[in-house]
Amino acid sequence: MNSFFNKYIESGKSLAESCGLDWDLSADLQGKIIKTARWDLATLCGLPSPPYFWHSSLGPDSNALDSLNGYRARQGLEPVTIKRLSKPWCDFYQAVLLNELLVKRNKPGHALNNIGRALRLVATCAANEAPWELSPDTVQLSYNVALGLGGSGKLAANVCMVVRNLVDGLHISDQSPLSRFCAPYPEQID
Repeated sequence: MNSFFNKYIESGKSLAESCGLDWDLSADLQGKIIKTARWDLATLCGLPSPPYFWHSSLGPDSNALDSLNGYRARQGLEPVTIKRLSKPWCDFYQAVLLNELLVKRNKPGHALNNIGRALRLVATCAANEAPWELSPDTVQLSYNVALGLGGSGKLAANVCMVVRNLVDGLHISDQSPLSRFCAPYPEQID
């Protein structure tokens, strides 16, 4: 664990406390947060509902998990199962959500769908690596999993943005800078 990660998480916890939000959310083994514990992000931002935006998952990105397991199968590795993200990844994800909403003043849809989903995808690919241990191989894997999830490349671009702005920009990983590893595998290039 490094001091930059600790400082960012403490800032996130402080934001949560100032809004009366519980930090340690109850979730099932797959990471689905129980309904009474979810954060209502629209209300948190002072926006009318509907539409509703809920912080409802501390689990992996299920679509990314399917793609990741495809890569793992080709390498002869066991598939990864759906389970709650590790505590450091959950903390990082929640701190990022609150920073996006309350500090940067972004909309809940952007925080969840563009930033949060890309971060959960990286966390899904990280397996046993904590955010401060994030490696070049994991970043490249995350980028390539994202490339495989859509024809437009938007999710892969979001992964690159999250790595550049959050992981590298905040010095979260001890191996930063890592955004240069957001590159397709040679077999991805046609």
